[in-house]
Amino acid sequence: MKPLRALALALVASQACAQEPPTPADVTAWLGTASPDAVHAATEGDLTGHGTKDWAGVVHRTLSAAELQAQADADPDAREDTMGGWQVVVFLQQPDGHYRLAVQSPPFSWNCGTSRCWMDDMHIARQSLFVQRKWSWHGCYDEVNFQFKARNGGWPLIGIRSESSSTPYPDDDGTKPSKMQNIDWNRLTGDVIVSSSNDWKHKHVKRLKISKPTLDLADFDDYSVPFEDKLPSICTD
Repeated sequence: MKPLRALALALVASQACAQEPPTPADVTAWLGTASPDAVHAATEGDLTGHGTKDWAGVVHRTLSAAELQAQADADPDAREDTMGGWQVVVFLQQPDGHYRLAVQSPPFSWNCGTSRCWMDDMHIARQSLFVQRKWSWHGCYDEVNFQFKARNGGWPLIGIRSESSSTPYPDDDGTKPSKMQNIDWNRLTGDVIVSSSNDWKHKHVKRLKISKPTLDLADFDDYSVPFEDKLPSICTD
């Protein structure tokens, strides 16, 4: 086996064996349940530069009647089985070892119409929280990583990276090529780099400038980012 291939397989195996960190008791108390179903994804790491084990997760809690009604008003077509209290939350570890809720997103649902969407992963690196969303519809697939970082008392979205692919259906006439597209959007500068290709070749790179108001994690709805439609998409062409 070639060394590079062996290394790649080892990395895949180590990632597959990686386990999510345990849920701190303070988070369990806030959720009001110790059910493992209450935490969909979780990660821990230093978000403040203080060497602490801060904790972030996608969690589910029971919503009040008012919160459920607010969801229904926001999306009248949502099915009842897709509504719920899913949230992205961040708890910061305190000097005494306890955890304090630092920020939470509004409750969101898994309603994506006829497509599939799901939160697949989150991790902490470079004192930033990375939240990954995946979406698929027919021959289109989209993976987006959102980067949040504590700044000036808030948790703004400072970067977006996405990888998209579009594959024609087998019954197409053969004139539609497969497409791929990578987007790197620096939300602090507004610089956007778009790399695209047809049939996995003829790579084309273009640079854009898209400046939009800051979006904070406290206002983040994972499936309806208000300015995401400003980015190029190979799934809507």
